[in-house]
Amino acid sequence: MGDDMNLYPEASVPEGPVREDGLRLAANAAVGPEVTKLGPVNEHAYSVRHFALMTSLLWAYNSSPVDSATGIIARYFLEHFTELKSLNIYDVARECYTSRSGIRRFAQQIGYDNFKDIKANAWESRRHYNNFVGYADHPDYRSYLTDQLQGMLDDMNHNVDEGRLDALATRIHGAERVAFLASDFSSMGIRQLQQQMLAVGKFVSIISDSAGDLQVLYDMVKDDLVVVTSSTGNYAIAAMNQLSSVAAYRVLVTLNHDASLAAKYDETFYLTGKDLGFDHNVYSEYGVKYFYDLLYNRYVTLFLGGPKA
Repeated sequence: MGDDMNLYPEASVPEGPVREDGLRLAANAAVGPEVTKLGPVNEHAYSVRHFALMTSLLWAYNSSPVDSATGIIARYFLEHFTELKSLNIYDVARECYTSRSGIRRFAQQIGYDNFKDIKANAWESRRHYNNFVGYADHPDYRSYLTDQLQGMLDDMNHNVDEGRLDALATRIHGAERVAFLASDFSSMGIRQLQQQMLAVGKFVSIISDSAGDLQVLYDMVKDDLVVVTSSTGNYAIAAMNQLSSVAAYRVLVTLNHDASLAAKYDETFYLTGKDLGFDHNVYSEYGVKYFYDLLYNRYVTLFLGGPKA
């Protein structure tokens, strides 16, 4: 990639915030407002619901009529996402046919206090660029991806123990309430699992930063189950706000080998034995789905007498 494509200089990327309990989020971690403050670096806290500005904007756009004030403002911010830092509220209000108070109401609707708080997340554009463009920017992408996928499959088949999958499947089967928590991105494969589980008569809930009722968590008892999927570990840290008062058994599925993170959960499944850092990679793209395919296979095998030919 040439220098003309380096839209986001390294100096503009902040160091990840530090929680009060010593855990540091990755430098690409997103922030959002919530009642409980977690650290001295930023006044915003992290939570299951407020995790990424882009997710909030997409939710607002996708759930609103395109010609509504919410739809128009959300689209404007999405189309100017790489320019957030330089936007001013007067231009945004004029372009969106609204007032400054209309922009403030929109900000509060998606979980931010005001326009300034939205702009404070301008650095997310760097993460978005790296996660998607950087991930696909390889000269022989087909060969690269094939090698990466084969290596991931070999690695996961070695690291993900079938006996532990059986134990997790048994917990799912026995729990009255089961909830899967994940960011919107990681929840894509889990939403399919929700449908798969219904096919075998088991209902499970999904909670992400844009959907799901948090009351499901607060109604849980110790024999219930929460499974948090967080490739980098950032969403797992964000979920601690809500999970700290949840009585259920807590399982983490992640790539992050930070022992202080795993200590917050009753059990942790590592998708790899390697330290892959925080960049978007083949594990976060395909590995989560593969993990849940393996888990579903074990559920079917244990409780339906095995897959039918």
